[in-house]
Amino acid sequence: MTEMDNEQRRGTENMLRPLIAVGVLLIAAATILLLYIAQTVYQVINHPVDVPFIAFIMDNLKMTDRAVFGNANGQSFDIHLSDPVRTGYFLFIGVISIGVVTQVCVALVNAGTTLVKLGGGLWAATGAERRKNTTGE
Repeated sequence: MTEMDNEQRRGTENMLRPLIAVGVLLIAAATILLLYIAQTVYQVINHPVDVPFIAFIMDNLKMTDRAVFGNANGQSFDIHLSDPVRTGYFLFIGVISIGVVTQVCVALVNAGTTLVKLGGGLWAATGAERRKNTTGE
C-alpha cells in the first residue's frame, strides 16, 4: 500500500464522524420540529386561544374586513365573509402551511438518514480494508 493510499484512507476516516454527526443532528432537528408541530396542532384543536398566532389573527380580524368591494353601475358594494367561511379559509391555509413544514422535515430526515448510511458504509468499508491490510490478505 502506498503512502498516497494511506493518506486518502486517513482523510476518509477523518470525515466519517462529522458525516454521521451531521446526519444524526438533521434527524434530531426534524424530529423536534415535527413534535412541536404536533403539539401546536393539538393546542389549535383543543385550545386555539392559547396559540399565540391564532390569538393574534383573531384579535386583528374584524367583521368589518371586506372580502370584495367596489362599484357597479355607479353603486358601491361590499361583500363580507361570515365567520365559518373565514374559519374555513384559515384552516385551509393552516393545513397547507403545516404540509409544507412537514415536507421540509421529511427532507431533513431523508438527508440525515442518507448521511448516516453513507458514513456507516464508509466506516464499514474502511474497517474491512484495515482488517484486510493487517491480516495481509
